[in-house]
Amino acid sequence: MSSSARSRIAKRPSRLVAQGLVIAMLLLLGACDRVADADGDAAGPTRLILKTDWYAEPEHGGFYLALLRGYYLEEGIDLEIQANNNISNIYQQVATGQVDFGLGTSDTLLTLIARDIPLVGVMPYFQRDPQGVMVHPGSEVRTLQDLDGRKVMLSPTLNYVEFLQRALGIRFQLVPLTGELANFLSDEALAQQAFLTSEPYFVMQAGVQPRLLPFWDTGFEPYRIAYTRRQLASEHPELVAGFIRASLRGWADYTRGAQREAGRVAAFTEIARRNPQQSADFMAWTYAEMARYRLVHGREGEALGQIDRARLRREIGQLSELQLLERNVQVEEAMTFDLYPQQLVVDSDDPQP
Repeated sequence: MSSSARSRIAKRPSRLVAQGLVIAMLLLLGACDRVADADGDAAGPTRLILKTDWYAEPEHGGFYLALLRGYYLEEGIDLEIQANNNISNIYQQVATGQVDFGLGTSDTLLTLIARDIPLVGVMPYFQRDPQGVMVHPGSEVRTLQDLDGRKVMLSPTLNYVEFLQRALGIRFQLVPLTGELANFLSDEALAQQAFLTSEPYFVMQAGVQPRLLPFWDTGFEPYRIAYTRRQLASEHPELVAGFIRASLRGWADYTRGAQREAGRVAAFTEIARRNPQQSADFMAWTYAEMARYRLVHGREGEALGQIDRARLRREIGQLSELQLLERNVQVEEAMTFDLYPQQLVVDSDDPQP
């Protein structure tokens, strides 16, 4: 099995990313605005780049569908989508203007904002980050708390690890994540980190029906988001707002309404063209898991693209309690609220009328 189809969790952002970004920003201080340089023809669309956090896959289908259907062009944006498997590198490339948008998680973004890295969230495309732990079907582990005292293969740089150990007091033997499945398949006592819409499929193909324990069950619930650099949002707000509108249209076509099936087929065709390792069966399974976990549209009271200020405040508080933020971060720093459709901005802490 190719890594472009399987090892979705092999590369995760390190908490040392921020230090590397600071160095990169110093080295590139005074660099030209890539958008301004490329936008010489005012009559034509502006060339922008979205760099994803993995190879082409169904988890990014709404962006590919928006591109296919010309929604970005309608907003004056000539968008290029570049696949990538080095998540740490994306934050640096966006911050330094080498690309314009990236995909990641809100918790990592907040830790970088706290280091004064000039990034800002644009839109959540998943209401929750589909990461968790998988165990063998015969395991006595039925909740994340049951991992206490056990052997767990995890990326040690994940903020989830800090939350499990320090906030919840769960102590386990940490085995560094390799991105491979052989150890898990051969060791029934091993629990392993998994992207819930990826690794379990290949484990089942090997004859094991894993039990899945999402990290969001702990109450630590980062969004999966698109983000940009602050300079682009402040100097070209119409482009960022256009990117948001086009992306939301693509995700709506991909996941809801009477034309959902046509959108899914079109997106899958494009994904397979860009990444031939994505089989029809795997993509269909992934899409079904996205729907089962309600990743895009969320739970009751949530919606496609919705941003909850209260959730962001809680996340900031959780990261602060874990001493993962170098300074206090305000909710307004986290997202481009002024460019976002206001009907999608809520605050669940506000008293309901």
